[in-house]
Amino acid sequence: MSEAFSPAVSPPLRLMSALHATFSGEAAWLLPVPGRAMWAAGQPRPGLYHTVHLPDRGLMLRFAPAGLRRGRRASGAALPASVRYLAGAARLLLADGLPVPLITALIVGDEPAGPRYEHSLGLALLALWHTAAGQPVSESHLLLLMERVEREYR
Repeated sequence: MSEAFSPAVSPPLRLMSALHATFSGEAAWLLPVPGRAMWAAGQPRPGLYHTVHLPDRGLMLRFAPAGLRRGRRASGAALPASVRYLAGAARLLLADGLPVPLITALIVGDEPAGPRYEHSLGLALLALWHTAAGQPVSESHLLLLMERVEREYR
């Protein structure tokens, strides 16, 4: 696998502000989403659920790994259509037997609402989950995984 991607620019100020509102300490991981005007931060999460904060959209999602397999939130409600790539990314990793560590994630960016934003969410979480699992991942590999997500889970 090729070299892992790395930040080329500093994170936006609103991400840094959202970090303080979301995490009780520092984020364990802070990375740009490859090829997107988006940043992701995360830290390990104890318990049974993933939590994803999307302050740009005023959303906070909480879901269990088993719920991802079904495409459902922890409450049993269907995931919003706007996060189908996010769920598909997790389902792909789970189906491939790769670790999907429980995390709290924060994703901010300047992507417009619509399919590109939705795709970027999946890309962001794939990058975070690989980072959380200690598995280096290249930008090209992330994009290949997202192509699979689009074919298999969209």
